[in-house]
Amino acid sequence: MGGGNTFYLRYWLHKVGADKILAKEANNGLVIGGGSAGAIVLSPSLKYFDLADDPKEAPEAMWEGLNLVDFEPLVHADSQKYGYIIASIKESFNAKGVEVVSINDDQAVVVSDDKRELI
Repeated sequence: MGGGNTFYLRYWLHKVGADKILAKEANNGLVIGGGSAGAIVLSPSLKYFDLADDPKEAPEAMWEGLNLVDFEPLVHADSQKYGYIIASIKESFNAKGVEVVSINDDQAVVVSDDKRELI
């Protein structure tokens, strides 16, 4: 899944039923990849990502992620354009004790079974 507005992407995944299909197929071994918003929607929650994306761009704001990973992926962590926003989001999650994984623009997180690797 690609980037764009996180809330817009999450809305349409729900609207067309892709969220349920992805959850089912992930349990059957489907490999799911996402960049930018496509990675963020895989998380448990979209809370605080309104600091980066406007929820009003979606017909309906959905605050729950797909919950396909057990952490909050913070993409563009080293970006000049988004780095300061991602730092604010990270602070907000850390204050709530939520696990985050900061991902620079030249990195990816591979999750397989109970293993997680930043490459």
